[in-house]
Amino acid sequence: MKSGFIVGHMKIVKCWVAVLLLLGLACVAPVWASKLEVKPAQAHEVQMGAYLTSLYDLDSSKGTFSADLWIWSKAPARLGFKLRMVEVTPLSSKFPHVYFGDNAYPLKEKVEYQVRKLQGTFLHNYEIKDFPFDKQLLKIHLENTEENAEFVRFLADPQSSYDKDITMDGWTIEGLRLVPATKSYHSNFGYTPDSPSIEYSRVTLEISLKRDAPLIFFKVTLGLFVALILAFLSSLLPASNDDLFGARIALLGGALLAVVVNQQFADAKSGDTTAVTLIDALHMLGSLSLLLLFIATFVSRRIATRETFPIDARRFDRIAVIGISSIFWLPAGVLIVQAVYG
Repeated sequence: MKSGFIVGHMKIVKCWVAVLLLLGLACVAPVWASKLEVKPAQAHEVQMGAYLTSLYDLDSSKGTFSADLWIWSKAPARLGFKLRMVEVTPLSSKFPHVYFGDNAYPLKEKVEYQVRKLQGTFLHNYEIKDFPFDKQLLKIHLENTEENAEFVRFLADPQSSYDKDITMDGWTIEGLRLVPATKSYHSNFGYTPDSPSIEYSRVTLEISLKRDAPLIFFKVTLGLFVALILAFLSSLLPASNDDLFGARIALLGGALLAVVVNQQFADAKSGDTTAVTLIDALHMLGSLSLLLLFIATFVSRRIATRETFPIDARRFDRIAVIGISSIFWLPAGVLIVQAVYG
């Protein structure tokens, strides 16, 4: 009887131990589950879209532009995706950016639609070596900051577009598109369950711009071309005559001053930059041509005052003008064609 009593109590104790173990596992399991990252078999797809409503304040000297746009997302409702967790880069830190609205609406087939409006100033590295025939590709990145690319993958909504009524002085919008991609970071930001390198989904809003080149090119090169034409025509003044020789030197000096002043005007149009633009190259060629004309003028004067030279001063002037004109106009033509069609 005693042994049966002991066995019965042992069974009761074992049952209570088993119950306590199960309760302990039930308490600990959620903590373990929260620390384990359950990776889906396939990343969830979220469709991102954007509509550009305004584009303004393009400043190549500061490397910025400003824009107003609507951004939206369409994601499975069960995913719990939050559009406000999408980071917009690269934003200029000198100017605040503003979000308007944070609305969500259910769509068909258990899809949730969210939309926000963004107003901000963005950074852009302007490529102006072909100014004023340059084209710019402005980029705004929309990047997920909550889930990495293993969980959420962005797709581009084909409904993305821009307002055709947008007008900018000196620029024309050629097109707009959204390009899906991933951004790789060589860090897991201290979250050790992730791999040392982590990727996040993003879509890039690309705005193609073309400068209204013909009128701008005429405005910034008119002074240069007029000065050079007058400088070449100054070679018609014979260097043998003292008064005409003085007038010839004065014309060349005035042409050089006009080229320098026109260069400053062109710099103000293109903005401060360390790059050598098409207009810079044309002005450097023009300055070189004027320097050669100065040298040719003094050589012509020396030939005219000496009788021992085998060539006549007038003939030398014609040869010099043809040669120096070729030095300017041929390279200038090649540079302009490359800028327009290259």
